[in-house]
Amino acid sequence: MRVTSILVALAAAVAMASANDVATNTDASAVGSDGAALTQLAAEIESLKSANEELDAKYKQEREQVAALLNVVDELKVSSADMGTKHDQVVALEEDLEALRKASQKAERTFKENTANLEKSLKTISAAAREAEESRQADKVQATATLKSVEGVVTSLTTQLNDVNLEVAGLKKRNSELEAQLGNVHADTSATTEQLVALKDTLQAKATSLATENKDLKDKVAELELQVAADQVDISKLEAEVKATKTKLGQIATLQTQLKNAKQKIVDLEEDVKKADAAINWQAVFSTYYDHVANTLEHSDDYVALAKSKSIEIYDNHVHPITLEALKHASTLSTSAHALYKQHAAQHVDPVVAQVVLAAAPHYAAHAPALQEQYSKFVESARRVLNTADQRFRMTRKWCIGRLKKLYPRIAKYARQIVDFTIFLLALPLAFAAYRVVVEVISWTLYLATCCCCFGLFGRKAVKHNTAQPVSAPPAATVAKPTTPSVSSSKKGKKGDAAKKNQ
Repeated sequence: MRVTSILVALAAAVAMASANDVATNTDASAVGSDGAALTQLAAEIESLKSANEELDAKYKQEREQVAALLNVVDELKVSSADMGTKHDQVVALEEDLEALRKASQKAERTFKENTANLEKSLKTISAAAREAEESRQADKVQATATLKSVEGVVTSLTTQLNDVNLEVAGLKKRNSELEAQLGNVHADTSATTEQLVALKDTLQAKATSLATENKDLKDKVAELELQVAADQVDISKLEAEVKATKTKLGQIATLQTQLKNAKQKIVDLEEDVKKADAAINWQAVFSTYYDHVANTLEHSDDYVALAKSKSIEIYDNHVHPITLEALKHASTLSTSAHALYKQHAAQHVDPVVAQVVLAAAPHYAAHAPALQEQYSKFVESARRVLNTADQRFRMTRKWCIGRLKKLYPRIAKYARQIVDFTIFLLALPLAFAAYRVVVEVISWTLYLATCCCCFGLFGRKAVKHNTAQPVSAPPAATVAKPTTPSVSSSKKGKKGDAAKKNQ
């Protein structure tokens, strides 16, 4: 209303000044001063336009905030069945409403200050207009003689005056629209305040019921602690089983020592054979040795069947049960670790991981094609190398068989078996090394998983559970936060889910 009255007064002052210009300004210097005054008035009107636009933007922003709060209130009314998880949202909503009230008060103070400044500007312009009127009345007698020479200037000034009058009429219309919108915003704000007061009473009643539910949750937490103690007993049993497994794996080291001793004996026997080579017929010894080899190869199927049956028996009696038990415990440990991670670290780690993935996405998009190209080249090179190695192995094996047949015709029919058996003996150390690597990896994996689970269960501090209290007074003004469930409510929900699973 003040802005409208100020604009009306300015329009009247401009019209009066324009009428006086048409009636009295006949002197060239007076016409110049009138043009400067009109320019100044136009600048003042433009500043008033900008001020009105800023106020209009602020009113629109406040109205959008009020509409957003009404939408949130409607959502809370629809989803009032689960008031335990909505309590924190209502608290955050009250904080947002308090912040909005303060922002509205600040905007009102700013509006009053702008209005006071506009009133001061109006007084200054009115005083200047009065002074100009007095000067024009004094110059009226002198300007009569030069009236005909400035008729063209008066015509142009009349046109400018009409344009200014049209702009003033538009400003009046715009101010009336802004005033109507402001009234609607105030009405919506009052209705929202009444709805929030009613909702606050309802939530206070719900908070009382939630306090009772919190007591039940504490009882469930006590049950979970008992379950954790039972799990600790199971973990102790698992540690004993792991120690027994390590003892069994120690037997492999003993077998390795025996294998080294056997290799040393073979080396000693080879040296003895070399020493005795000068004293006996080497050809006869070699022939006898390969006769024994041929006999061994003829009965190799029986030896292989016996070794296979012994291996299957050892696997069924020792390796398979231990493997099943280890897989069972590993599954249990992975489930417990996943539950602990989800309960204590997921809400902190998952956003960080998401942020890291989001930050690494541009780099991945930039470097992934080049890496894929290099990987394809590496795979192709490895395939060529493997094919070449396979061809050379086959050629070498074929050459060895032919060479053995040529040098020792007596054992020509067993040449292929002798070469394959030699290759098998050469591959035994590699197979044994691979077996040791696999056993060590499995052992360390089980050991680290057991240690991590033990530290995760006993290294955590006791969590103090606070009972939710009814809201008796509006909270202090803080920065508005997103209306999402808090950490405590999410933890309570996760503990309740864990209790249901245990039951």
